[in-house]
Amino acid sequence: MLQFGFGGDAGNPFLPHNHVPGAVAYTGTHDNATTLGWLRGLGRRELRRVRDHVGDPARSDPVSLVPKLVRVLQASVAAVAIVPMQDVLALGDEARMNVPGRAGGNWTWRVPRSTLRAGVAARLRALAESYGRSNDREGESRAAARRSR
Repeated sequence: MLQFGFGGDAGNPFLPHNHVPGAVAYTGTHDNATTLGWLRGLGRRELRRVRDHVGDPARSDPVSLVPKLVRVLQASVAAVAIVPMQDVLALGDEARMNVPGRAGGNWTWRVPRSTLRAGVAARLRALAESYGRSNDREGESRAAARRSR
């Protein structure tokens, strides 16, 4: 899980460059903050590590870091890369699914219909095609080659 990757050293297995071919990689899960919420909660040191990892010397706003983190996850050698819709849309913790240990208010978030636009789908398709994660034959060949490394 990507969010666990930035608290340790460069050998942390949760960092995308350390994924292994058979892995399943996530930006986060239903039990974690959204990636934007997580970024907003980081201390300066951890946020600097994230920015360094994604090549963001301009010190962008956390909202603009979310798609960069999605890209590095998609680029990893993990066999499967999963990005929750909240991270696809770069939403904050108002879109969080679950807070473990909290009795109420969980599992109520739904994808707002207004956010499902052609641009979102096109961006996801472009990422999938770029990193061999699409359903087309060429993408399948690239994905198979990545898994065999």
